Amino acid sequence: MNRGSNYLFKLLSTGLTVGVFTAIGVTLVSLVHQATAEQIFENQREAIRQAFNQVLESERYDNQPFDHPVELESAEWINGGEPITVYTAISKGQLIATLLSVEAQHGYNGKITLLVGILSDGTLSGVEVVAHHETPGLGDKIESRRSPWIEQFHGRSLASPKQDDWGVKRDGGAFDQISGATVTSRAVIQSLKKALTYIQQQIPSRFNEESDQVMEMYDNRHAREVIDEAGNQYRWESLHKHLVHSSSSLWI
Repeated sequence: MNRGSNYLFKLLSTGLTVGVFTAIGVTLVSLVHQATAEQIFENQREAIRQAFNQVLESERYDNQPFDHPVELESAEWINGGEPITVYTAISKGQLIATLLSVEAQHGYNGKITLLVGILSDGTLSGVEVVAHHETPGLGDKIESRRSPWIEQFHGRSLASPKQDDWGVKRDGGAFDQISGATVTSRAVIQSLKKALTYIQQQIPSRFNEESDQVMEMYDNRHAREVIDEAGNQYRWESLHKHLVHSSSSLWI
């Protein structure tokens, strides 16, 4: 084998070796990413389940809303323009509350994911922070386990206070802000106002109708509810697709 052929052989061998190791590396990274994503996904699902009981007491409904989420149409002004996932809590055929997962878009360090409960009379039954990246010791006080700040919204509605007063006291609004975390406080308050407005627009005068009428209305608005076994994974992927990149200490 002459010198030129030998050089070409070595070049091809080196290229092939690099290609093989690159392919192996990409495969390993992909497998690790998939395993990590699945773990985050399960952590998210469990966090949502736990937040359910904080937002609405289980004694108040007799169905399984957590297992049958419904995806409503999107609106540009809420949830970053993404579709809204809601859960209907029902007792003896009557709608008790609607729970929805929404994102506050303008937290100090990014998005803040909330689970919001809205009773059939349009008042908030509760709010829980599900994921965030806010500053430890300051913005993280939006979590109910770190401070009672979030409790001030229980029982509030678009009529109490009036809509113009849905803001922090520093801005002339009705709600306390977290000291040192005004931006975070504003983001949560505005997201709650939007959630109340969204639900009011989606089901304006039908809060007190029977569950089948409510679900028929959802269907008329192109809601998608998948209740078969194959669809279960789709529902959760739809619910959490905007949360996969929002992992925080709450998920881990």
